[in-house]
Amino acid sequence: MKHFYRLISVIFVLSATGYFLVFAFSHFSSIPIIHWNFQAFVCLVAAVSFYIFQFLISAFAWRLLLSASGEITRLADIIIILCVSQFAKYMPGNIGHHVGRVALARTYNLNVTRVIFTMTLEAGWAIVGSSFLAFVVLLTAGKSLFKAMPQLPSVWQIVAVATAASLIPLLGAWAINTWRPSPLRKLLGNDEVIIPSRSVFFACFLLYSLNFLLLGIILNILAQGLFDAPHSNFWLLTGFFAVAWVAGFISPGAPAGLGVREAILTAALSPLYGAGAAVGISCALRVVTTFGDGLAFVAALIAKRMLSNIPDASSYMQKKTMPRQEE
Repeated sequence: MKHFYRLISVIFVLSATGYFLVFAFSHFSSIPIIHWNFQAFVCLVAAVSFYIFQFLISAFAWRLLLSASGEITRLADIIIILCVSQFAKYMPGNIGHHVGRVALARTYNLNVTRVIFTMTLEAGWAIVGSSFLAFVVLLTAGKSLFKAMPQLPSVWQIVAVATAASLIPLLGAWAINTWRPSPLRKLLGNDEVIIPSRSVFFACFLLYSLNFLLLGIILNILAQGLFDAPHSNFWLLTGFFAVAWVAGFISPGAPAGLGVREAILTAALSPLYGAGAAVGISCALRVVTTFGDGLAFVAALIAKRMLSNIPDASSYMQKKTMPRQEE
């Protein structure tokens, strides 16, 4: 069964990647020429900056979930764990960054049960946030959009994905607290899983939705700044990326959604900008995100080394408030 799953994963990823490559090569000659001037440089810097800012938002959201689950830690440590482990998403299998985050979190003495649980919640609410934006965009775009782009999922399919993403982590927490098989007990121990409050969930929903709005801004910057798009399509681009991200995230074996995300974006952007520009924008987004991941990875490693000799604030305050022993 395991080998069958891997085979299906490989076929799915290769099919999506093959579609994108065939589409890209067939429209290669129609890709607009990028004029590498000061404006293009500013656009790229802005796009990378917005992308890196997402890491801070995601780190803050994960820290909220960890704190609500009973795990208190420095925000700086969370940013380092997230940025260092995130680069492993380019490994085949699309799970390297999850495994790496758990391993890194253990070096910071974080509880494995709470780390895995909050990562599951994070994935679920990221899908909820992206699905909500896709739902609103596609609902407000009208029926003409679905006729022009039949490859887009229906509104009810998006609602179903969002509902499943929000319920599965909560059902998993209930199952772990009430019935924990011995393999899970060996992995997670006997610690109880604390479900965060609704206010924390709502805050995370807003933060993850903000991340996808930033991706819409990045796509719009690339379209107008590099490929001379005549007008802004920020709202539609946000919805298109949200759909492409969910598809790439849940695609088995696609490293960082590679191939799957580009295939959906090119199909969705072609009616707006033409096939050549759609290929160019999709490739430019991949360059921006890959460079941003690498930059965040290097910055996190440097920060990790610089902060390694700085004590945790809570332990510092504890030592400061301890009464002195009489000599």
